[in-house]
Amino acid sequence: MSETRRKRHLLIGAAYSALVMGLALCLGACGAPVPEPVGNGETEVPEEVTQTETPIDTTETSQTAPSGSSSQSTLGGGAEGAKQALDAELMLFARGDVDEIDTPTIDQMDDQDLLTPAVAQAWIDGFSYTLGDATETSQTTATVDVSITCKKIGEAYNQGSLTPGQLAEATMQLKPQTTQVSVEMMLDDDYEWEPTASGLEALNSALVGTLAR
Repeated sequence: MSETRRKRHLLIGAAYSALVMGLALCLGACGAPVPEPVGNGETEVPEEVTQTETPIDTTETSQTAPSGSSSQSTLGGGAEGAKQALDAELMLFARGDVDEIDTPTIDQMDDQDLLTPAVAQAWIDGFSYTLGDATETSQTTATVDVSITCKKIGEAYNQGSLTPGQLAEATMQLKPQTTQVSVEMMLDDDYEWEPTASGLEALNSALVGTLAR
């Protein structure tokens, strides 16, 4: 090999080395993998590294109510709610709001303007009650046992056409009587308990008795 060709070889080799070093420095600064030269002067291309993504579990977890649970005991508080509602109605009666219990005969006397404060006071004199067991009969009905001690105002009313004052006087002469009744209660559209028609009849028998007219 002549001297001139040897020098040319050395210059080409030096230039190639400088090119590879420059490329390595550039790729290293960019964070990319540095290609390594192979024995024949060619540059080896690094294999592409791929990452396998872990699939995300999108399955929804459903929750179910425990077996044996029933909405019957939750609507309106169940039988206990019915008992509390009846207690509230009888408490109002005991305070003198005798027209709050809407039995047909109480409504009749109220329509005749007979339920004055004096009549109400004479009526509730000696009034008391004791609530017993409450039993659910369906999702929307329940029965509540109650013992009521009350003057049966129907006995005074049946004496004839009385003014409110006369009715109050006649009621004062009555003695309280104790009656055991089972009052049927039902849930209304607002999920509040109230006496059914038969429940009102039971209350009427304990509070009023029978009206002759």
